[in-house]
Amino acid sequence: MKLFPIIVALTLILVFGACKKTQEDLTPPFITILSPSEGARTTFSDSISIEAFIEDEELSRVTVLLRQFNGTAPCCPVLNQSSSPATSSFRYNTVLAPQASGPYLLTVSAVDLAGNESEVQLGFTVE
Repeated sequence: MKLFPIIVALTLILVFGACKKTQEDLTPPFITILSPSEGARTTFSDSISIEAFIEDEELSRVTVLLRQFNGTAPCCPVLNQSSSPATSSFRYNTVLAPQASGPYLLTVSAVDLAGNESEVQLGFTVE
């Protein structure tokens, strides 16, 4: 009878010790814009290569937005694409003809299944 409490205690330790505790995901997706580079200058006759790499354990949504500036503020979306990748990494790649000369703002944003968000922006100019 003296062994019963010890057996119960060991059983509880084994049962609860074997249960894997899940940790809350607090890490936002990692975004790298590979092309164009910040502050790049291209000519109107060149195409614009847009390439980004997004990584997270559980990606939910990726959005790529390219806007042309109107004066000092970005407006006029040239490109606005969203995707719901079912992988842990996502590579976005497209080539566009510039709509007009002037400054552009590229924004890449991502959300994971836990609701963590990331956003990376860069500007470049078409001459």
